[in-house]
Amino acid sequence: MNKQLIRKILRKKFRNLRKKQTLQQQCMAEQKIIKYIINDPYIKKIKKIALFISFDGEIQTRLLIKKLLQKNKEIYLPIIQYSKISKYLIFSKYTYSTPLLINKFHIQEPEWDINTLIPVEEIDILFIPLVAFDKCGNRLGTGGGFYDRILAHWFHKQKFLPIGLAYDCQLSKKNIPIEPWDVSLPEIITPSRHWIW
Repeated sequence: MNKQLIRKILRKKFRNLRKKQTLQQQCMAEQKIIKYIINDPYIKKIKKIALFISFDGEIQTRLLIKKLLQKNKEIYLPIIQYSKISKYLIFSKYTYSTPLLINKFHIQEPEWDINTLIPVEEIDILFIPLVAFDKCGNRLGTGGGFYDRILAHWFHKQKFLPIGLAYDCQLSKKNIPIEPWDVSLPEIITPSRHWIW
């Protein structure tokens, strides 16, 4: 079986597992992850945090965003941008009054405003969604390549810390077959464990 087919099968399997989380499981997972993050000594010291608004069964982040705003953190959310040759993410500051729009993928994102954008190099921590991960920190995304481009940037410059957020059920017992552009994550937080490589 070729690598692309294996990755496709894994994506389908783990997206289904993610979507099967009950509302109670989602809430419990979110609370545990919030506890890890709020009490982390490094996170207490930094200011600028990029997050994502949950979609398609991803670990819930709305309460986490609220708690971090209460701790006077600056929160930045991704906006999908398109050029003639590429598609990529930019990050915009989010506050309680920021208007949110639905993009073409049915994901909420901030209304585009040049005055609220930040270069990714200025972010302290970037929390990243994922479909699956393995015990080596390899991440399987949705296949769009948006975060792969940012992680490639991080791998060469390491100006921000990327941390994956996931349910425990998203851990693959087998190693995820990787592509040349894949960058493993240095940290992933699940409800039961803070993985650090």
